[in-house]
Amino acid sequence: MASARLKGRAGPARSAPILASLIGVLVLLLSLVWNAVASDRVRAEAERARLHGVEVIVDAQRALSALQSAETGQRGFLLTGDSEYLDFYYAGMVEVGRHLHELDEMTSGDPVQNGRILALSRLAQRRVALLDQTVQLWQAERQAEALAIINTNEGREAMIRARALIASLIGEEERTLARRGDAADRAEARARWAL
Repeated sequence: MASARLKGRAGPARSAPILASLIGVLVLLLSLVWNAVASDRVRAEAERARLHGVEVIVDAQRALSALQSAETGQRGFLLTGDSEYLDFYYAGMVEVGRHLHELDEMTSGDPVQNGRILALSRLAQRRVALLDQTVQLWQAERQAEALAIINTNEGREAMIRARALIASLIGEEERTLARRGDAADRAEARARWAL
């Protein structure tokens, strides 16, 4: 009877391969879970970076639009004398400041992009100051002086430089988005390959 009991039991020599197999399967499962988590992290970081880049692009476009709105309001007022055009002018001035502030915060970690924003802010401040000066002179019935400022083309030149800076900023952001997307794709492919 004792020999029958011994035959039915697996001895230490027989259970070692089973235990090693179980440990191997467990290590494999843990590795798969680890790779899945790492892949999810890479995707989440890539998505955060993509959203940040899109926000920078949209705010840059909105800053330009706000500056153009202020310009449109000023021009409408000077051409018609209708003070309702000044609503566009004042709203544009407020919006351009808000968007430039947001861009400054969003690009604070990127010295090149932040430098573009600072340069754009200076241009926008100069353009807004010229717009404001001409509106005030017009309201004070000093139209000849307002027209003299307009005829210097300083405002036009500031807008040309602002558009170029915004195009440069957007172009760099789009290139960064493409690089980040490529890096995320490669990391995800490596994670899938490891699975």
